[in-house]
Amino acid sequence: GELATPTGAAILTTLGEQKVFMPELNLKKIGYGAGTRDDAHHPNVLRVMLAEENPTGGTQMDEVAALIFGVDDITGEHLGYLSEQLMNKGALDVAQIPMYMKKGRSAVRMEVLAEAGKTDELIEYVLTQGTTFGLRVDRHKRVKLGREFVVVMLPEGKIRVKLGKLGKRVVQISPEYDDCHHAAERSGKNFRDIYLRASEQARQEVEKL
Repeated sequence: GELATPTGAAILTTLGEQKVFMPELNLKKIGYGAGTRDDAHHPNVLRVMLAEENPTGGTQMDEVAALIFGVDDITGEHLGYLSEQLMNKGALDVAQIPMYMKKGRSAVRMEVLAEAGKTDELIEYVLTQGTTFGLRVDRHKRVKLGREFVVVMLPEGKIRVKLGKLGKRVVQISPEYDDCHHAAERSGKNFRDIYLRASEQARQEVEKL
């Protein structure tokens, strides 16, 4: 016989969400229950914990997959196109790392970071559009800062600035590359100067809050 009733299993699978990693939690209550059926191999007890998610230090936590494979028979143009298309298809990031493979061949290690829901599509694309015969999929817990955007006005135009927040504190300020790039092209001004002025103006606005 089963250790859970069909009703209990249905509730868990319908309302529950499976996690690869246990998130950081504030434990509130613990409850135990025992069944009447005796099992020689398993204790017929159930433990339920009531908790609130509490990311460490005010950070946010989620789960991502890393698709890892090596290529040694691909041109630089093909590699660039493959990386670009992976980003267009929803990859969070694509890294190219020089390495040596068997028989001393120069190669590139590709690491594609993706949300769990995008993994299957990206795997299919790598296997059909790349040259590798296989890849490794690793699951990782990712800890990240909370993110907000502010818009600052410069003489060269509007610049979006990303704020990285640890709890309520702003600990990172990063102007958007595309906005700075377009503003520099339109105005003929120095890219780095626009980037630094956008950062400083955003910092001043944050300090007023």
